[in-house]
Amino acid sequence: MKMTGVEKMFRLGRWSEDKARPLLVSFKDLGHKETILSNLVKLRAPIEKFRGVGISPDIHPKEREEIKRMVELNRRISQLNLMKWKIIDS
Repeated sequence: MKMTGVEKMFRLGRWSEDKARPLLVSFKDLGHKETILSNLVKLRAPIEKFRGVGISPDIHPKEREEIKRMVELNRRISQLNLMKWKIIDS
């Protein structure tokens, strides 16, 4: 992927000599984000220096609350065995 897909990129938190800081990257479109997330296995597997790298989507607190609500609803429905469904992150 070329850097042309990156909208902005900056470090989070304070600098510390003994600790790595997270890097927040914003992409110009959703396609770039999906490409990165779908290819994580290729990043981690063959190269030793990337084994400690973690990549996760940054979710707005409202989205996070909605996901929690849906997961709890799914858990309750599964307990009742009325209906089975799976939440897929977009």
